[in-house]
Amino acid sequence: MGTGVALTTVRLSIERHRSFTSLQEYDMANPKTGSGRGFASMDPQRQRQIASQGGRAAHASGNAHQFTSAEARAAGARSHVNRQQARRNAEGGQTGGQTS
Repeated sequence: MGTGVALTTVRLSIERHRSFTSLQEYDMANPKTGSGRGFASMDPQRQRQIASQGGRAAHASGNAHQFTSAEARAAGARSHVNRQQARRNAEGGQTGGQTS
């Protein structure tokens, strides 16, 4: 396949995708392949519904966690320290925290 043919194919593909006004319209024109099972194959609205139910159940059972501002600040500080250590290790070529 020559470069001209490949570019024409790409242009046609882009134009075909631009003709859809919504993701729903695109999905209807391009049926999904695969088993059709699992969370990822579900309608996005159904996914949100299930996720929402899970969130409500977690809060109701006391398993959900909401960060306080102090906890969030501490987590951010740890993240900053970890990034600095990773950068130093990358610059020095050190791995696993072992020195020679």
